[in-house]
Amino acid sequence: MPPGVTPTKVTGRLRLDDTIDGTVAFVVGGRLAARVPARADAAVEIPVSRADVSDGRLQVEVRVDQTVRRQDAACVTVSDVRATLDQVRLEFTGAETEPATLAEFLAPYATAVDVVVPADADEATLAAGLAAVAAISSRYPDTTTVRLTTPDAVTKAGPGVRVVRLAPGTGTATTEIADDAGVATLTLGGGADELAAAVRALGDPALGLADAPDTEGLAAKRAPVEVVDALTLDELGVGRAVLSGYGRVEQYVGIRQDAFGGPVGSLKIDLNGTHTALPEGARAQLDVYVNDRLVDSTRLGDDPVLHREIEVPAADLQGDNGMVVVLSAVPPREWCTATDRQLPLEVHLDTERTVVHADRGDARTTGFAAYPQNLGGRLDVAISDHAADPVAAAVDAGYVVAALQRRASRPLDVRIVPAADLRGGKTSGLLVGAGEDDSTALKAPLRLSEMRLLDYAEATFQVGTDRPYAALVAVRHRGRDVLMLGSWAPDGDGAALERRAATYLGTEGWGALSANLLVQPAEGEPFSIDADAVVPQQERVDEQRSFAWWLVGGLAVLLALLGGRWLLARRRRQEITEIVDAQVAADTEAQAGDHDRS
Repeated sequence: MPPGVTPTKVTGRLRLDDTIDGTVAFVVGGRLAARVPARADAAVEIPVSRADVSDGRLQVEVRVDQTVRRQDAACVTVSDVRATLDQVRLEFTGAETEPATLAEFLAPYATAVDVVVPADADEATLAAGLAAVAAISSRYPDTTTVRLTTPDAVTKAGPGVRVVRLAPGTGTATTEIADDAGVATLTLGGGADELAAAVRALGDPALGLADAPDTEGLAAKRAPVEVVDALTLDELGVGRAVLSGYGRVEQYVGIRQDAFGGPVGSLKIDLNGTHTALPEGARAQLDVYVNDRLVDSTRLGDDPVLHREIEVPAADLQGDNGMVVVLSAVPPREWCTATDRQLPLEVHLDTERTVVHADRGDARTTGFAAYPQNLGGRLDVAISDHAADPVAAAVDAGYVVAALQRRASRPLDVRIVPAADLRGGKTSGLLVGAGEDDSTALKAPLRLSEMRLLDYAEATFQVGTDRPYAALVAVRHRGRDVLMLGSWAPDGDGAALERRAATYLGTEGWGALSANLLVQPAEGEPFSIDADAVVPQQERVDEQRSFAWWLVGGLAVLLALLGGRWLLARRRRQEITEIVDAQVAADTEAQAGDHDRS
């Protein structure tokens, strides 16, 4: 909640898996603020006030209370019903108090952050802008929009809106905070190298030490990406893991491949902890799921020590993996009518000794799922020569950078490189503003020319030869991974469609992608599809035909060599036969002469 703003009401729509016999309670700041019947679809209105704000946050807890009309209620397992509050809106009065220091500027309640570069920005400034987008995106969830833009397209004023304006110049980096038409604006100035170091600091946790509105020499160094083979739960962001009570209790652990510094072939989980002794007559088990697949299950007993070694096959791995540890327990039957006498049941996972080991092996994740781990912590961005406006192409790249950074567990080192570095297979990265020759050079599964799509799912979509489109393609080229954002249009200008595809990614996030191809048609929403569903384009057909001719030619040469060798061997056999025959004839004639003399 921004300072100076007084919340009055939270509204939304309650979603449940199913209508049940019970209620849904909304708890704000420890108090019951509202209660509604547990209907599958219902409008909700929750009264709130400034007193409900704690540490700058207004937290609403949703509780499902299912009615069980039985005497032995403690031993009845109720259905697992999930409740969601969406279409959430906050009504408030007052105006946000503008931030006074750099530490307050990038507040946790920020709703949108625009990184603004000049409309004629040079390459160094664009590189600093993209690095700023990555640094700021690492601080916020998907709900906070972070983008690169130009002065004519800044987000309109509102609570939580922030603008970071880059003003390239010379010398030491400087910062200045001001109110620009009701929008809190941070202006960063300095030379190219100094500006690049200053924007990296925007993602550093130590930024909270900058307690002045104006500073000089703001800078942060990029730590090298460390490749590791093992991470504890604590290093994966789970500082405390306790599963307590009867029924079903879960603990979620996110395991991203890039947390290990690169792609992973398989995982081994060394699970360690302790649990309370199981009361006589009670039953309990601990199950472990990875990506919704059961990988381990054990029954708990009197021994308090918990130790499990769990193998996760490569086939079950994704770029972003979810491990869920589930405690399922039922108390003794005699406790069912004396619930106040139940002994506690708890499982404590040791977050320092529970270790996830990574085996590099052969990483099987492909397409969009191979990112960002296959980048190795560095994101090279190239602007194609086909891009009519390099600044507009960089703006498109900003949406992709933000989505990738939020998918990454570590800050990405973003740089601008020549397009030839990506086309030539020298590095992995992102190519924006791509054209047909870029896609051909990369041997992309989709060439940026006219194309058609096969039927997919239960619908039919077709892009004819006269229909423009844009596409984001995941390409594996010469052992490198390249994301290519480009378009094709009969008039040669598909920039608007590229912007729509990039904006979709920035809004929906990397998790909205699947397979290896995102297509933005001339009309309608973009969609993901596998490139194998694309009818082979002429360029690919020509390549296959060329390969076929090379294959035929190679076979012809091989047959010619084998034939020549066979003829040579046959000739040698004939010569040897003639020599042997002549020798035999000579020996026979000599023997006949000896007989006559005798």
